[in-house]
Amino acid sequence: MNNLKFSLLFSLLLSVYNISARCIVNFDCKTIQNDSQIYTATLYVFSGSDWCAPCINLYKKVLNRNEFLQKMDSGNIQLQIIDFPQRTQLSPELLKYNESVSERFGFEGSFPTLVIYSFITRKFKTFDYRNQSAVAFYIEIVKNLRQLNE
Repeated sequence: MNNLKFSLLFSLLLSVYNISARCIVNFDCKTIQNDSQIYTATLYVFSGSDWCAPCINLYKKVLNRNEFLQKMDSGNIQLQIIDFPQRTQLSPELLKYNESVSERFGFEGSFPTLVIYSFITRKFKTFDYRNQSAVAFYIEIVKNLRQLNE
């Protein structure tokens, strides 16, 4: 039952925080707009939502926290979860999309992998989650993003 709830929450996050594939595949935009929000960066979380213990920990400690999501919104940073579950079958379209994003950022299969992409400089950086709190993790994201934008 808990796995079902967890998978549903990940699916909800994926659908709520999904961005334009045109920007990811072609890298042809500086910012993306999602109705009322303009984002200047995206945090990609490569995850194994239903089998990867560190991914589940990241989700519980950070990704589902309102304080984290609010800070991401106020910082104009979009969250996108690129999920590779083992017990849940993805649609062919979503699997193809996840694979294209993985290829674009050189994802090598280590979970979780975190990539911050700046639409301002069109650069990206991979970094690690070190079991931080939601606020400490957000600070780490901002630090990495500032380095990209220098």
